[in-house]
Amino acid sequence: MKELTGFVIQLSDYSNSDLIMNILTENGSETISCKGVKKISSKNKSLCQLYSKINIEVDDKSKYLILRQGTILKFPELAYKSLVTNYVLGVFTNFLMENIKNNLDFEKAYLSLEQLTNQESDIITLIKVLFLILSLSGNQINVEACVSCGSSKVSSFSLSEGGFYCSNCSLERLEKAELQKIRRFLKSDLLSESELPHSFLNTSKLVKDLFEIIKEQTGITIRNSNLFKDIF
Repeated sequence: MKELTGFVIQLSDYSNSDLIMNILTENGSETISCKGVKKISSKNKSLCQLYSKINIEVDDKSKYLILRQGTILKFPELAYKSLVTNYVLGVFTNFLMENIKNNLDFEKAYLSLEQLTNQESDIITLIKVLFLILSLSGNQINVEACVSCGSSKVSSFSLSEGGFYCSNCSLERLEKAELQKIRRFLKSDLLSESELPHSFLNTSKLVKDLFEIIKEQTGITIRNSNLFKDIF
């Protein structure tokens, strides 16, 4: 037997009574065969709920891990009460499933999912999650220096180019206070209250731009990105 603790990030039908469950742990992802859990009488039925944090025992003697028993450590009530929270969690977990075989920072992804299931999300949370996705995929926005020459004396910002520019590398200019706001926002915690920089105030455009940048830089299309305009 093997014990696992993690978040349910995907559920797939396998038969009339069985599910395949993927959970994210601090060390990676595990795929688990959940036999009979679609039956009303199943004792493990409650464990198979998206975004729940669970502790389970699995049989690891066969080719596939088989769910035996477990407990729910945290039920994501907000994900089922708030359409926005559900959407934000869906964007993040869809990305994780698309990249689960890559060399992700699973500990960071796990802690981020812990945060996202603790508080109701809004459009600012979505924007931070999209920046997090860029970071986890190895395309982190440079918030410390000019992306072209490395100078610390920055004067402008370009989302599409991946960060700040100095006056020698770009003719654009932003106020120092605005540059500081951008840096603070990009370095802030997922759920901390953060003032949106003036450059980010057109949130709908920013989200659409981020979806495109993620697609261009990672090759991944966030599967439910087309639902954004219907949710917000």
